[in-house]
Amino acid sequence: EFMATECRRPWEQRRYWTFVVDTVDAFERKVKDEWVRANPTAQTFTGYSAWGYLESKMGMLFTRMLNLDMNILVLAHHREKTIKEGTGETATERQELGIRLQGAAKDNVFDDFDLVGWMGVYWEAVDGQRVQKRGLTFKKTPERPFLKDRLNMTPPWIEVTFSEDDYKNLFARLEERLGELSASQEIGEIPRAAGFGPSAPAGLVVSPGRTGALPPTEQR
Repeated sequence: EFMATECRRPWEQRRYWTFVVDTVDAFERKVKDEWVRANPTAQTFTGYSAWGYLESKMGMLFTRMLNLDMNILVLAHHREKTIKEGTGETATERQELGIRLQGAAKDNVFDDFDLVGWMGVYWEAVDGQRVQKRGLTFKKTPERPFLKDRLNMTPPWIEVTFSEDDYKNLFARLEERLGELSASQEIGEIPRAAGFGPSAPAGLVVSPGRTGALPPTEQR
């Protein structure tokens, strides 16, 4: 609610431009604790009511957060799981990583984000020496299938130095990528509703009615 109010301020009066959740799995633990405190006879987080409450609260968080006119950054810890493929003698196992969440959120929390990255270590040649560095990668791999870079703007790894430059570098790449994108082909123009423009052709678009349903029309 505080950030929603902030978004209604004039741009030049904004105090905040980025909303950070650190971490979303910690928020989930707080929600579960909240439910147990409200249902002391249950003693443990279990049952249809509990999981429904968790899913509703997680959905509310992401809906309200993604409606903010701000940069949204969500941090999470990871978990490992074993994926079994095939049966019998040909059966194989592989390791896959995911977000340390429970319920529906663990599978769909990535959907609305343009960048989903992983912080880890990588090796880079520096003055002829192999140096280990910490960085971010957004490139999907078999063990990290949830990673994505919707604008295809990031290299295999971006070094992280834990300074303000880390965030600035990411936005610099975003601005550079957007600058490379050209306008797409113009296939037409939607005529404006009658009464809403000086040259709007009448009858092509039905304007919203003042009360009740829209008036019937043959032209759609």
